[in-house]
Parts: sequence; structure tokens; C-alpha cells
Amino acid sequence: MIILYNHGGEIPISLIQDAAECVGQIIEIVTNINDIKGQICICHISGDSDWNLVLSSAKHNEIRIRMSTVGLFSSPIPILNQNGVYTLNLVRNPNILQRAEWELLLKSISNPLILNTLTHRTTKSQLKKLFFANQIEIIPALSILCQGYLIVHYHSLEKSNKITGNIKKSFENMGYYNDELINRFKQMEEENMTQTENHQWWLTPFEMWADDHMLNNINSWKELKAKLDDEFFAWTSKKAFRKLIREIIGNKIITDTVASAYLEIICLMDILEGRD
Repeated sequence: MIILYNHGGEIPISLIQDAAECVGQIIEIVTNINDIKGQICICHISGDSDWNLVLSSAKHNEIRIRMSTVGLFSSPIPILNQNGVYTLNLVRNPNILQRAEWELLLKSISNPLILNTLTHRTTKSQLKKLFFANQIEIIPALSILCQGYLIVHYHSLEKSNKITGNIKKSFENMGYYNDELINRFKQMEEENMTQTENHQWWLTPFEMWADDHMLNNINSWKELKAKLDDEFFAWTSKKAFRKLIREIIGNKIITDTVASAYLEIICLMDILEGRD
């Protein structure tokens, strides 16, 4: 029997149950974290506090799988912990997994030999796509770009009394109300304000700028979107984040959008790094 814990978010329970039936497994759904017991448990869970509680109650040779409908966790690599508990993170959005992928996961995960190939990183099966992530790059990079933009606009915003709402919250999050930091970046403002308002500044780190123009190659944009989809499953539901992408493409970046998108990004990163 496989325990499926759902903290309340939307996951494809019926699809998982159908896949389990096809491979001879039984799924028991629980909604109380204290009911997460047994050999194999798949947990739709957020925050390291709850996840650590799950792991602390697990026993030797038991398997705990964590999944998210938001984005990649900060440490997704399969490991065998010192207490003998196998910890795996699903690196794909469970809501877009096909039935065949669920069948593969549910059929394979109870096999000790397959578990060893995962924790020793020697697997060559399709499971690699489910439990091994590419390096997380897009989201942290966008966070840094948002911070850079806001920092060089600080004094201009202050003079015009525009440090309110999400702009103020962004500076508070960055710890920017600090005299040492403010003085350090003040000299950067004049030369960099115009630069950060041009979409070249935003697109160059993602290799979407060449020969003094934005790349319009459809394959390049598809590749960038695919990377973004892999890292931030729920990005299309984030209004400010989507708006920032449109403004970057249209070369009309608005400060309030940058601040709002930054807050969405750090909220995501907090969730994925367990700071709930």
C-alpha cells in the first residue's frame, strides 16, 4: 500500500489511483500529517517544518516522496538519509504527468535495486526525468535582476515619494533601509538607471540578446519558456510575473511591476526552500 498525503492543493488523485490499480498498487489517501505512516508515502506538502516532521517519523528503509504544484525544491536530488530513510523529490509538476509516468513511478519505487540507482545517481531509466532536475537558474537570476533594477532606482523613487505599496515591501525584504547599503549603491544609480530600463539588460543573461537586438527565434523562446516551466510550475498564474515578462519583451518596464514580480518570486523561493 502507498500512502498519498494531500495538504489541500489540487493534485490528480483519480489519475494516480487509476495508475496504481494498473500496476497492482493500492493508494490510501490521508489528509492528516500524523497519518503519514508506512513503507511508501507520497506527500503533497509545503514547508520544511512539516516535511521534517514527516521524515522524523519515518523508519529505516521507508520511502518518502515530496511533490509540489508550485516549482522545484531547493535540494531535489534523491538521497538515502543517515537514518536509512529514502528521500525523493518529484521534479515535475504532478498535474502534468501522464498516466504512464505515474505507472512507472508507482511500479518502480518499491524496488530496492531501482532505489539504489536513484540515490547513487546511476539510473538510466525514465525515472531520471521525474527525480533529477536541471540546475535552477531562471528564477534566482530574475530575482537578482529585479533587485538590481530597484536598487538603482531607490533615490529617484524616494525623491518622488513613490516608495509605497509593493515597492516599499520589496526594499524592506532586501534590507535596503540600511545606510551602508544605500551609500554603497548610490554611485551606481545614475549610470545604471537607464541601463536597467532597457530590455537588453534583462534579456542578455538568458542569451536572448545578440547583435544589438532581441532574439526573435521561436526556438530560443520555446527553450526559455521550457526552462521557466520546469523551475516555476505555477508562473502563468502569477499576474505580476507574467506582466513583467510582457514588459521586458515590449521594452516598457514599470517599477511597480518589477517590485510586485519580485515579491512573487521571493514568495516562491521561500516555499521551495522551506521557509513557509
